[in-house]
Amino acid sequence: MTTQNKPGTPDLSFGGNGVADLSREGDGTTVTALTVSTAGKVAKKLGDSSFVTLIKDSEFILTKRLENGGPNLSFGNSGSGYSIAQFEKNTARNVPGQIHLVDDEKKILVIGQCEPDQHNDMCFIGITCFNADGTLDNDFGVEGSTVIRFNDIPEGHKFSKTASAVQPDGKILVAISASVDTRLARLNSNGTLDDSFGAGGVVNVHLPETVLQIEGILVQIDTSKHVKIVVGGTAIPAGRDYGFAARFNAQGQLDDGDDGRPVFGDKGYATLKIAERRTVIRAVIQDSEQNIYLAGSSPAAGNTGAAVLASFTADGEKNPGFNKGEGPVLTRVPDANFRWLGAVATTKHLNVRGYAAGPGIEDIKLARFLLDGSRDADFGEDDNFTTLKKEGEGTIAAQPNGRLLLTQNHKMHRFLG
Repeated sequence: MTTQNKPGTPDLSFGGNGVADLSREGDGTTVTALTVSTAGKVAKKLGDSSFVTLIKDSEFILTKRLENGGPNLSFGNSGSGYSIAQFEKNTARNVPGQIHLVDDEKKILVIGQCEPDQHNDMCFIGITCFNADGTLDNDFGVEGSTVIRFNDIPEGHKFSKTASAVQPDGKILVAISASVDTRLARLNSNGTLDDSFGAGGVVNVHLPETVLQIEGILVQIDTSKHVKIVVGGTAIPAGRDYGFAARFNAQGQLDDGDDGRPVFGDKGYATLKIAERRTVIRAVIQDSEQNIYLAGSSPAAGNTGAAVLASFTADGEKNPGFNKGEGPVLTRVPDANFRWLGAVATTKHLNVRGYAAGPGIEDIKLARFLLDGSRDADFGEDDNFTTLKKEGEGTIAAQPNGRLLLTQNHKMHRFLG
């Protein structure tokens, strides 16, 4: 295998030398979310397009990109390749966090934080639905958008995270973490709250005396074809932080074994604790067998913090096929604190985006693991990383052909898979 076609090296057919500039001239935008079309699988054109959101001032921008990284000019306002929107009119702040392609990619959902001017201390989630051509779907919510107001969360409890997923039937799952309050909500495909879920469409997610920060939502389908909902992230008790995953049934009840329900983990929760160390989770993903993976870090003093990757089975037990059943895999970078920030699963691999910080070190690093937890020795440079200088916040996604997309600020990189 030559260096030019080695997995993890820049894809020179994309943008300029593997990098595409997503901003419009002089607009100072920053990428916040990224997803990839899978329609190419059907069309035999793998990875034919991607969708990206950027933020600027009080608006957000949705753009569709071609396979070569350029804008798709058939999409958006006046054939520009860009659609500009707000979650709600006169909104002070719109920060998209996730993009989902639904209804056979006829619809595009953008989900994120929303802070209307008149309620800037309240915890709102905004959802905007676009048609495939970038126009607003006026059958969704009000003029294409809906805002979920969590009125039972006290003012001043500003939220730090949102997460979302879409069920096969089109119902939308969103989670919000706000100070000591964590909520999971489900909406119908038209943007209204689903009253069959929890109390009025909302479930309170909690562990006793513990703050939960949700980083991801997964949708499972059990052997009876029933929907199961997994949320995962970081548990923050009075003592040492640890990773967690919890599972709910389609009605919003915890799978804790009560009333004949199945048991996930220990009374509905699976936990990831590392002796004498904190554990902070930043990404929650699953593979085709519905095994669950938590990626994050185990911080430590003296530039010795390690990135953490762990796995549970679909039922919240320690995955015996991961790391020989010995628990989490720790990855270190010499002379730096290292943590995983994002992850995406492909057919045979777990692809992770990390950040290394230490004296003279401020790097973004990509790595690839096999599903058994071992590093892929064929990926990246001599140290099996692909390394970039950190330029800003970003995200990671994978195309159906295995190529990886990585964003930083207003740039998108593509690497061979």
